[in-house]
Amino acid sequence: MSVLFDQACKALDEDPKSLNEFLSETTFSKVEKQTLCLIAVKGYWPNIYTIPEELIYDDLIIACLEQSFSYVEEMSPGHLTPKIIDVVKERVQELEFLPYWLRTPDICLNAVKKNWQNVSMVPGGMLYEEVHIEAVNKNWRAFFYLKQEAKDNPLVIAAFKQSWTQLNLVLPEPFSPQNIHSFAIEQDASLLEWIPPEFCNPELFIHAVKKNPEHLRYVPRGMMFKVGVEWVKSEAIAIGYLPSALRQKIIDAIGPEELLLKDFMVAPLLFEYEAYHLIIEQLLARCEHLVVTKPQALQEDAEIRDSYLVYANASKRVGKTLHVDVNFLSNCLDLLATNKNLNLVVLGHDPFFVGQRKLGGLSNLEIVQTLKSNANISRLTLLTCNSAKANLLDKEKEINQRLIARRSQNKPSGVVALILMSSLPENGHYEKIYESLNCEEMFVWVQETSNQVLLFQNKRGDQLQRILSDEESKKLQRAIYPNGKKIPFPKKEGTLTCIRGREEKLSQKEYIALTRIITQEKPYSKTHSEYRNNKLIYCFFNNVQIDEGEYKKLKPCLLKDIIDLLHLAKLSQTVHVKAYNNVLHVHTQEKRFVSAVKTANYERDYKEKNRSLFFSGIKGSVNTDALDAEMDKMVNKILERAGDISPNPSQEEEPSQVKAITYKIKAERGT
Repeated sequence: MSVLFDQACKALDEDPKSLNEFLSETTFSKVEKQTLCLIAVKGYWPNIYTIPEELIYDDLIIACLEQSFSYVEEMSPGHLTPKIIDVVKERVQELEFLPYWLRTPDICLNAVKKNWQNVSMVPGGMLYEEVHIEAVNKNWRAFFYLKQEAKDNPLVIAAFKQSWTQLNLVLPEPFSPQNIHSFAIEQDASLLEWIPPEFCNPELFIHAVKKNPEHLRYVPRGMMFKVGVEWVKSEAIAIGYLPSALRQKIIDAIGPEELLLKDFMVAPLLFEYEAYHLIIEQLLARCEHLVVTKPQALQEDAEIRDSYLVYANASKRVGKTLHVDVNFLSNCLDLLATNKNLNLVVLGHDPFFVGQRKLGGLSNLEIVQTLKSNANISRLTLLTCNSAKANLLDKEKEINQRLIARRSQNKPSGVVALILMSSLPENGHYEKIYESLNCEEMFVWVQETSNQVLLFQNKRGDQLQRILSDEESKKLQRAIYPNGKKIPFPKKEGTLTCIRGREEKLSQKEYIALTRIITQEKPYSKTHSEYRNNKLIYCFFNNVQIDEGEYKKLKPCLLKDIIDLLHLAKLSQTVHVKAYNNVLHVHTQEKRFVSAVKTANYERDYKEKNRSLFFSGIKGSVNTDALDAEMDKMVNKILERAGDISPNPSQEEEPSQVKAITYKIKAERGT
């Protein structure tokens, strides 16, 4: 008997497919037949399909799974043993192909540890709570893969919040299901397929398609028109992604001219419809400004898109400005050949930093060649950071003198006191303060139990009072004690501490800080009531035109390089070249450009999320506090150099702080 069994084992080692020859042998016991089956399955796992049910046992199934785990889909629940569960738990990679009856908590937990996305195949219920939490801890996106029952679990919600905060993501307020789903799509539009229908509103789909046009396939037919209109309003070129049957309806809803003004790159799509031919021709006829960027810049770069929209929608340019990608520039200039005094605007990031030394997809030589080939271009605008660098200009000196004169006029006429108190002054207290401190004006900074209050009063009877926010309190503390010293508020009610007055005078810088906070004044804002007058005293608001006499003041920069090349090119037309000094910021709330020295004046979300804010109307691209602080420094430096603050002004050449410089290139005679 043992000889025959040994021969069978040897034969199956050599040819596993010969198993059926031995299964009919009546001399073998059940255990021996199971052993022969195991040898055969280890040699050729499909043998398991020919083995009688009564001979199948766990080692046989395990041998099969070790060779082909796909067999797990064909297993019978009746064969499940702890040994098989351990093997499945160890080898499982994707729960999708695992029978539902095999998805035990332990097996699911192991699968989720290997890949959090497996959680989409995990059953709901409290038995799987640990699995749900593990998945969400590994990746916050797992929360949206869960069944609703699991999403409602407070422990799962807590894990979700923790995952978000660990990534410095701000939790939406209120923390409602609708807000959670909308915020998630803003972070990762690929989650759209996991959002329940009840939370899928048009706004959510708009966020998704802006992130990735391929998500258009998830938009329900009933919402397609509304989503399409809102998408195309913010990104004109998106019209090309929409179903052709819907395009003309959306074009008509928005207006063909508005689309073309947002991005003339849609012109070929509109030209397919004869109804729009005349509109395109009329728009080309009145075009005065042509903005060129590198290919896809308006679609891929929010700062570039916002810059174009701010530039094109300025009151003096609205309706007269078009945009094209550089690869369409030549064709567009041919269409504009009869337009006189065209302004070519080359828009892009500082070419010094982008590596290719190209602005708007054009090298310096290509810019010059474009002007030489198109005599109707009479203006060139280099719309980028640091494209102009110069020493202090003559016109700028005049502006600075007006600033010095204005500051002299605005100095307080008498002693100004800064008083600290722990409670609001009572009626009649002010007269005693004026008498004891011998001052003309006073600021009273009060530390109450729950908040801080700033008051202003003068002898003329003017009064202001404001409850300070935490940020305003910190800003005021930095202005008074830049070294971080604690504000010495008195502890006893009704008493006061005078920290500025006749002995230690309130500086003009401190006076300005106090005045701005209590009046909520934004001196550098376009919304300021004196904005037009402020442009007369702040050089960084101004575009200054120079001629050959001040050419020597130009430092090495893009403007100087272009000027030199244009002189060599001997143009037949006169050209005004405009370039921007320092770092140019696009201010989406005030719809203007702001010049500053540092690059850190954008809101962090604006740089990180790369989302255009021109049409948002709420959020702004610029950190106004940081920008105001930098402009204050620029103003103080001007005053110091003028000797208004420092008794020993520097003798070094002063760098220009104007917003922009324009240089006139005269036409060469006889060309």
